[in-house]
Amino acid sequence: MSLRIHSSSPLHTLQDFGRFGYQDLGVTACGPLDAHAYAWAQKALGTNNRGNALELIRGGFVGEFTKPTEMILTGADCEATLGNRPCPPWVSRSVKPGDVLKLGNPKNGQVCYLAVAGSFLVSPQYSSVATSRRDRIGGPHGDGSAVGPGDELIFQSTAQKKAYVPQRYIPDYSKPLGLRFVPGYQFEAFDPQAIRVLLGASYEVSTEISRMGYRLRGPALPNVPVAGLSEPIALGSVQVPPDGQPIILNRDRQSLGGYPKLGVICRKDLGFLSQRKPGDKVSWHITTLERAQEEFLASKHFFGEFL
Repeated sequence: MSLRIHSSSPLHTLQDFGRFGYQDLGVTACGPLDAHAYAWAQKALGTNNRGNALELIRGGFVGEFTKPTEMILTGADCEATLGNRPCPPWVSRSVKPGDVLKLGNPKNGQVCYLAVAGSFLVSPQYSSVATSRRDRIGGPHGDGSAVGPGDELIFQSTAQKKAYVPQRYIPDYSKPLGLRFVPGYQFEAFDPQAIRVLLGASYEVSTEISRMGYRLRGPALPNVPVAGLSEPIALGSVQVPPDGQPIILNRDRQSLGGYPKLGVICRKDLGFLSQRKPGDKVSWHITTLERAQEEFLASKHFFGEFL
């Protein structure tokens, strides 16, 4: 039982929830850019925190199923077809042998997840199959490479009822995005004028984006504090280099960094940011640690251990 890859891009990788407990060795955690969309794919297919999925950024994927199974797409709408029939995201589909799945260019969002019942059978490295190109581990070949034409991803199909994601949980990635962040211990080192600039201006996603981080473009923050000693960096940290343009660090971030940090983006907003394309507008909002924790714990209770 397999999914044969006919067409893909270097941005198409295998991910699970991530690789934890090895950052002291310099190994990044990886995992899904959009944890919300990823977790819904797993929940719909009943794999919970034991599953994995293909993370397909910006479409252009073609794959053929050789055996029947149940599959689901979540995240960006890439106007997919399955066996020449429309295959919209957020609802599972029954697959027949010979069905070909095709993803076009995304029309809403840019990151799509493809999950199958039973998940893809890939040997883990450091307790995870998540692809880390920088560390050259994970993925279907164990060397951090993306999935490519000619690859066959084996899966063991399991009985699965048709499932869908309720409409109220499906994000609209075309809406303006407000980034909520919790100020960190270096927040007060920034000039008050810099904070006023950040909160009062509109920023946009630049072309300098990757799984490592998103650089935003907007009014430069004045009087940025000088860089200090390198220290561990949390997921969603907002670094500000000397040019005053914020960088939000994502799943494949480096383990250490010395640029001053404003704080940390809320986890759900970080995933929604990953669905934004260059030129999309974002704004900034300060939130409290208590509110961020409440939302995090509510999501964790709902999805299990994903978040």
